[in-house]
Amino acid sequence: MITASLRPYEVALQRSAVSPRIRNILRISVQHSLIIVLKHGHSQVVDFPTRVNNILGVIFTDDDCIVTAIKSCPPVGYSDHCAIEFTMTPTPVE
Repeated sequence: MITASLRPYEVALQRSAVSPRIRNILRISVQHSLIIVLKHGHSQVVDFPTRVNNILGVIFTDDDCIVTAIKSCPPVGYSDHCAIEFTMTPTPVE
């Protein structure tokens, strides 16, 4: 399982001090990272916006049955995006 926030990339992409070349490199880096994760059989289980209309909180898993509950929660501290609460139920090893 992999959990992450894409918020740092979004902030960097919006800063005017970041050159268009660097913005493009960051955008491509995020896209390549997501492609690699998906190519290795992981799926993204967060299916609701975590900041405005964007999904910035991600949870990737290679076992779709392991995440049995997932919900949006109020922001933590001064965050501008919601927290994600999820429950994992491990599958028994046979």
